[in-house]
Amino acid sequence: MARARGARGEGAVVTLDVDAFETLATRSREPWVVSFTGSSEKCAICGEVSREFEKAARGAGEKLRVNFGSLDVTREGVDLERLGRLTRLTTIPAVSAYPTFATLNPYDARRSAKMPVNYPISREDGQVGDVRAKAFAAFAENALPTHLVNRASATEDAERFASAASIRAAFGGDVTLPIAVLLTNKPSTSALLKSISHALEGRVRFIEAVYEGDVAPQLPGAPEDARLVVYPTDVSATPIPFESASMKREVVLEFLTEHAGPEVELKMETIDATPKKDGQKQDFSTSLFKPALAKDFETDVLSNHKRIQVVAFTKASDECVELVDALPKSFHEYEGVFDFREVIARDDDEAARALVTKFGLFKSKDKCAELVMFPSTDDEDDDRDPIVFKPSVATIEGFAPDAVGRFFLDNVVDTTIPVTAKNIDSALFGVASMAPKVLLFADESDETSRKVLHLMSAVQKDFIYGVTSDTSEALTEQFQIKTRPALVVVYREADKNSDEEGGMRMSVQKYPVEQLMTPIVNSWLQQIRDHVIGVDKDALVSMPMTVDTSAALDEQCAAKGGLCVVAFIKDDNAEHKKIIHAVAKALYGKPYHFAIVDPTKQRTFSSVFDVNNPVDYPTVTVLAMRTSRYATHKGAFDEIAVRDFCTDILGGKVKTWRFQEMPKLVEGGETVEEIVEEEIVEEEFDLSDIMSEEVEGEAALSREDLAQRAQEELETQARLDAILAEEAKLKEEAAKKAKKRRRKKKKSKKSEL
Repeated sequence: MARARGARGEGAVVTLDVDAFETLATRSREPWVVSFTGSSEKCAICGEVSREFEKAARGAGEKLRVNFGSLDVTREGVDLERLGRLTRLTTIPAVSAYPTFATLNPYDARRSAKMPVNYPISREDGQVGDVRAKAFAAFAENALPTHLVNRASATEDAERFASAASIRAAFGGDVTLPIAVLLTNKPSTSALLKSISHALEGRVRFIEAVYEGDVAPQLPGAPEDARLVVYPTDVSATPIPFESASMKREVVLEFLTEHAGPEVELKMETIDATPKKDGQKQDFSTSLFKPALAKDFETDVLSNHKRIQVVAFTKASDECVELVDALPKSFHEYEGVFDFREVIARDDDEAARALVTKFGLFKSKDKCAELVMFPSTDDEDDDRDPIVFKPSVATIEGFAPDAVGRFFLDNVVDTTIPVTAKNIDSALFGVASMAPKVLLFADESDETSRKVLHLMSAVQKDFIYGVTSDTSEALTEQFQIKTRPALVVVYREADKNSDEEGGMRMSVQKYPVEQLMTPIVNSWLQQIRDHVIGVDKDALVSMPMTVDTSAALDEQCAAKGGLCVVAFIKDDNAEHKKIIHAVAKALYGKPYHFAIVDPTKQRTFSSVFDVNNPVDYPTVTVLAMRTSRYATHKGAFDEIAVRDFCTDILGGKVKTWRFQEMPKLVEGGETVEEIVEEEIVEEEFDLSDIMSEEVEGEAALSREDLAQRAQEELETQARLDAILAEEAKLKEEAAKKAKKRRRKKKKSKKSEL
């Protein structure tokens, strides 16, 4: 087996090279947690992360039987390009959990692969996440299988647990295996049981019988206090209870192994994780190109105007399989730099055919793929004229990395500034004094490094870029340049040690890796940008989606937790959508998720939240789906009013109402005639008529009635006067007491002196 330096006996963490990583972590059925790290000289935080990772491995690795591995990407000889294809790694340190199974790609089963879970060392707000051993140990559970234990309610599904035969009928499956039933009142499957289920996969079927409260039900054929029972393959055989008081992994595993089926040879399983609900989308692919549905092209692809979008339109025919499979390999150099999407241009997809016609694609029938780039824009209203790649040949050779690289560089503007030691102050640092500066030290012949900087100047536009081949001692010593190429970023930041308010100081950051890899440079600059300027909300927060199915709404809101802000906007009104997009950006980083619903097409849904008539929308309803409560905004529909309303909801300043159950959205909309808003005509009144009515009313009273009314008014006034007099008296007495206290205080102070 291709294992690099280090072994299990030498430490809790296995040292991996790229070959070992691919074989052990990505292609085996074993659970792995891998730390991608570097030398402390090139990555200051890597040493601390590695030490905590080692501690986690000694605990969780032994307890859960999860493999912990480490790969030093800065070590000499590491094939960074190949590693980038395998991991889509953009920065170090990074920690990823690789599960025991591959996830089926429903768009193309041949691209099914392990879907790693990434640990948030670098958070979205630019801060460093929790890198303690305890956090890494808890994260390791993500590598364990989640599909080998079936959970069922012991109370709601009591008939399934009525007898050994009913358990076998309900949970036996196609293959006859012993069934282990565990009684539990925990809300989720424990990491221990996940680990054991993996160790005995194919030999035991695992069931969790879930109950509520402290009193556990009795399993059929078992003692009253039995919590774990094995039901043999022979239904007539007596169930076997676990009698030990210890629930340690090795004790439980020994018991279950004794009663398990015969050993079997297993290969890595591919799991179909396709959502069962219509309309819900999920990303199943580890391919560089993320699947996009043609009908959602505007929302999924074009809504983020701050990012360059690259879309591959591909054919699904058998003759195109080889080219389509090989296509992503030509673009790994631009991982994370552009947004890559794939639209399968099927003949039976009307929306896909419309896009093909719109962009003038596949004019030649022998083409299997077309590549279209959509430039970024500063304003979402600016046109994004598509640029179509024209390969020299229709085969995969036409999409060679060099060819697509030239295509990208030819279609993005190079804003780098050539500088020397003599003009650097005016040419680079004299431009936009507060903007961070990126300076590349590279030989005149180093085209590779210069291309990386060219690309960065088009992608990371908040920096000013300079490049120099000047080897003068003054310049190299100023930035401590010892080798080339070298990349530095110079920026201003607040000086915490300054005595002056608003004091600033210059900071210099050096690129930590010897080789300039485009994805890593891009990620490094993005981290610096977030630190210096702040998170780019325009690039991160896309336009909220208009949904017409409950599954789509769940995907946008319920699946993410927090509060769901449903904007009721008629006919996707562009101005109203801009307002809700602005609110989403303003509330970025807070627990709000946004979706848009057309109230004229979803009347039943809207009415539950008091949105019934044209005067009720546009508006927003904030939903707390877990507690079934909502509040609907009744004020002005502008950015400030809606944002403040959402904020007040979270602060508990707005009254919320309960709804019984979540109403369903109707796909395509309800066929109900729209309520036409009637023009409000102000009715004119003759003031003299009103006055005469009052006069006539007075005249209709008898003399006795008038006298009684006058007496009542006098009595009411007298009571009011008495109340006011009493309040005045109380205030006067309080003032006198306060005056006496002040006098006593003065006397006591004089006596002290």
